[in-house]
Amino acid sequence: MMNTSLLPCPFCGAGTTEIMPNGRTWTGMKYGEPTSWSVRHWCAEIPGPSRMIERVGRDKAQAIARWNMRDGKEAAEQAEHRGDMELAVKIRKFQFRDARPNAASEMKLEDAQRLLGHSKEQMTKAVYRRIGEKVRPTK
Repeated sequence: MMNTSLLPCPFCGAGTTEIMPNGRTWTGMKYGEPTSWSVRHWCAEIPGPSRMIERVGRDKAQAIARWNMRDGKEAAEQAEHRGDMELAVKIRKFQFRDARPNAASEMKLEDAQRLLGHSKEQMTKAVYRRIGEKVRPTK
């Protein structure tokens, strides 16, 4: 189930946040459905002309999900701000890795193709199969 509540701003924790539709097209008789949705936030405590943060999605749920997603850099900055330097260092060192090539390389090609949802074996071979050439030891 999709979370429909907005997290507070990662920078100010307050301010004004709006969820609004974008780009309604005129169909001749009425305006159609929005082409996208935005979550727009204005930080009240940050000076300067560019205080708005915006996250856009194809629909309302995606816009909310994009607003609520926090990347590692933001998380590390928040940990530093709280004074937890050890956690900030761990967050900065963390790396997401794609395990699909490893999994696809360790099974039969047909099984890997089905697991990854590819319609053609060539896609699975070219992108996800990472099997080196088998060689005999020199000694």
